[in-house]
Amino acid sequence: MAMGTASKAMGGAGPTDAARRHAVVHAALLGLAGLLLVLQHHQVDGQAVPAKSYSNFTVLRVSPATQEQVTGLLSLDGRPGVDWWTPPRVGAPADVMVSPEARDAVLQQMNSLGLQWEVLHSDLQQHNGVVDRELAAAQLAGRVAADAYIDNKRYFLYDEIEDYIKRVAENHPNRVKVHDIGRTFEGRRMLVVHVSNCPYCNYTAIWVDAGIHAREWIAPATALFALSQLAENETAHADMREQLDWYILVVANPDGYQFTHTTDRMWRKTRSTTSMPGCYGADPNRNFDFHWNEVGASKNPCSETFAGRNAFSEIEAKNIRTFLWDNRLKIKLYISYHSYGNFILYPWGYTAENPKDWQTLKSVAMKANEAMVRAGSEPYTIGSSTQTLYAAAGGSDDWAKGFAGIPLSYTIELPGYKFGFQLPTSYIDAVARQSFEGLRAFASEVKRLRAVNGPNLTVETRAFPRRTQQGRAQAPPTTRAFGRL
Repeated sequence: MAMGTASKAMGGAGPTDAARRHAVVHAALLGLAGLLLVLQHHQVDGQAVPAKSYSNFTVLRVSPATQEQVTGLLSLDGRPGVDWWTPPRVGAPADVMVSPEARDAVLQQMNSLGLQWEVLHSDLQQHNGVVDRELAAAQLAGRVAADAYIDNKRYFLYDEIEDYIKRVAENHPNRVKVHDIGRTFEGRRMLVVHVSNCPYCNYTAIWVDAGIHAREWIAPATALFALSQLAENETAHADMREQLDWYILVVANPDGYQFTHTTDRMWRKTRSTTSMPGCYGADPNRNFDFHWNEVGASKNPCSETFAGRNAFSEIEAKNIRTFLWDNRLKIKLYISYHSYGNFILYPWGYTAENPKDWQTLKSVAMKANEAMVRAGSEPYTIGSSTQTLYAAAGGSDDWAKGFAGIPLSYTIELPGYKFGFQLPTSYIDAVARQSFEGLRAFASEVKRLRAVNGPNLTVETRAFPRRTQQGRAQAPPTTRAFGRL
């Protein structure tokens, strides 16, 4: 400080204001270029891989009116260059991403079925380019700011999320504890944040995870906002922490999430190696050992819904399983944020049969929906996964209820509007705040049910013993110690 004063007194020995401004602009431009470069390359097996181009890929929306049309559309599933973002259902819009090579065949099939379609994106790469530049500029602005915080103005990189988690734990040590529940396939830490007014009081707990499917960016953004509100707003949301603990896993698939920021915006799976050269990862939401791979999943390692070489082959799913199992007696509500489509889904995903307590599950979901609508959201469709959306076995929500015995279990598909997985940053704040009001309603319902039914609430589990290769029934490990950062 003394040197700065001396320079100014000596009449210009230090840099001028114009020079300082030039240096800041130059550094900013270099930072922006560096961030764009990060978005264009990724390392695979030690080699730089350019970002995948979606030039001339189109996204179409079609609304089948009959089961025959649905069946005809589903015949396209598995064809190279065809990716159903939302599955065909009678009377509901379905979105499909189509490569240039597959476009003629897809349009021909739609024509033969008597269907009309809407073009949501005529060139996905152009849209991706806009998003990349928006993201890079926003990230630069965040890094330039000395005290960056969760402002719902951009999507954060995984290392930024990790830094924020560490910072919020340091700033609020009496309310926030961080559990490192294990490493991902590529070595990233999976951090569960425990928010509580009394971390050692063993209160009833609520679990929230997000981003198990890598490309669904709005999900981690929503979970991150919830974390920031619960952890940093000491008085505004005290009711949500009163005799309730929260466990929040902001990104359940860190490797895949990182990959969507560097190489392939549409990547869905983990990044583990498979038996098929050139095909990476499994769908972690088909990898849980509850009716694993019975329906709605694939044995093909190249498929978007590859269930894994076996149940819990994916270390990310295994890490989640172990933590949930070790805390199953106190966790009474499981929520997994996904996108997109405005759905609140409860088990089962492996069968069209309803749980015995489905009326309770639906009633609680209706309270959350009402709260989100009051906050400005479009209404959510509520129902079981199979009956409402599609059948898919091996999901985390089915496992949480059916094996771990967590009574209230939901998958929440957040809004995508006409943008699908690429929800613009201008929508983050509204979606996150509306969803937070849904969480408030969920928390109130947990307290109400606890008061009526006692600490066990209500639950239907499905006995489904996991088995080793030798055929012996085996429960998840329960002795693992979790370190705190």
